[in-house]
Amino acid sequence: MKAILETILVAVLFVALSLAGVAILAATAIRTSAIANPIWSVLIKGSEFVIGTLWLLGVVYAATHLIVLIFAPKAPHRI
Repeated sequence: MKAILETILVAVLFVALSLAGVAILAATAIRTSAIANPIWSVLIKGSEFVIGTLWLLGVVYAATHLIVLIFAPKAPHRI
Protein backbone atom coordinates (compact mmCIF):
# COMPACT_ATOMS: atom_id res chain seq x y z
CA MET A 1 0.00 0.00 0.00
CA LYS A 2 2.89 2.33 0.82
CA ALA A 3 4.44 1.84 -2.63
CA ILE A 4 1.17 2.75 -4.33
CA LEU A 5 0.85 5.99 -2.37
CA GLU A 6 4.49 6.85 -3.09
CA THR A 7 3.95 6.16 -6.78
CA ILE A 8 0.93 8.45 -6.88
CA LEU A 9 2.89 11.17 -5.09
CA VAL A 10 5.80 10.87 -7.53
CA ALA A 11 3.41 10.97 -10.50
CA VAL A 12 1.71 14.11 -9.19
CA LEU A 13 5.13 15.70 -8.54
CA PHE A 14 6.31 14.76 -12.02
CA VAL A 15 3.23 16.25 -13.68
CA ALA A 16 3.42 19.43 -11.59
CA LEU A 17 7.11 19.99 -12.34
CA SER A 18 6.62 19.26 -16.05
CA LEU A 19 3.68 21.66 -16.34
CA ALA A 20 5.53 24.34 -14.39
CA GLY A 21 8.52 23.98 -16.70
CA VAL A 22 6.39 24.19 -19.82
CA ALA A 23 4.52 27.22 -18.48
CA ILE A 24 7.76 29.01 -17.67
CA LEU A 25 9.20 28.16 -21.10
CA ALA A 26 6.06 29.39 -22.84
CA ALA A 27 6.10 32.67 -20.90
CA THR A 28 9.79 33.11 -21.70
CA ALA A 29 9.20 32.40 -25.39
CA ILE A 30 6.49 35.05 -25.52
CA ARG A 31 8.75 37.62 -23.87
CA THR A 32 11.79 36.80 -26.01
CA SER A 33 9.82 37.19 -29.24
CA ALA A 34 9.55 40.91 -28.51
CA ILE A 35 13.34 41.49 -28.46
CA ALA A 36 14.34 43.74 -31.36
CA ASN A 37 18.09 43.13 -31.42
CA PRO A 38 18.70 39.99 -33.54
CA ILE A 39 21.95 39.04 -31.78
CA TRP A 40 20.39 39.15 -28.32
CA SER A 41 17.32 37.38 -29.62
CA VAL A 42 19.36 34.45 -30.95
CA LEU A 43 21.44 34.23 -27.77
CA ILE A 44 18.43 34.32 -25.48
CA LYS A 45 16.44 31.81 -27.54
CA GLY A 46 19.44 29.47 -27.61
CA SER A 47 19.89 29.71 -23.85
CA GLU A 48 16.14 29.20 -23.39
CA PHE A 49 16.39 26.00 -25.42
CA VAL A 50 19.35 24.71 -23.39
CA ILE A 51 17.83 25.59 -20.01
CA GLY A 52 14.43 24.14 -20.99
CA THR A 53 16.01 20.92 -22.20
CA LEU A 54 18.04 20.56 -19.02
CA TRP A 55 14.98 21.32 -16.87
CA LEU A 56 12.79 18.72 -18.55
CA LEU A 57 15.56 16.09 -18.59
CA GLY A 58 16.16 16.76 -14.90
CA VAL A 59 12.48 16.28 -14.12
CA VAL A 60 12.40 12.97 -16.00
CA TYR A 61 15.61 11.84 -14.27
CA ALA A 62 14.27 12.75 -10.82
CA ALA A 63 10.95 10.98 -11.40
CA THR A 64 12.67 7.87 -12.76
CA HIS A 65 15.14 7.82 -9.88
CA LEU A 66 12.35 8.09 -7.31
CA ILE A 67 10.34 5.28 -8.95
CA VAL A 68 13.42 3.04 -8.99
CA LEU A 69 13.99 3.77 -5.30
CA ILE A 70 10.39 2.84 -4.54
CA PHE A 71 10.28 -0.42 -6.50
CA ALA A 72 13.89 -1.64 -6.27
CA PRO A 73 14.21 -4.93 -4.43
CA LYS A 74 15.43 -4.40 -0.90
CA ALA A 75 18.78 -6.06 -0.23
CA PRO A 76 19.21 -7.84 3.09
CA HIS A 77 21.35 -6.03 5.64
CA ARG A 78 24.82 -7.49 6.02
CA ILE A 79 26.83 -7.09 9.15
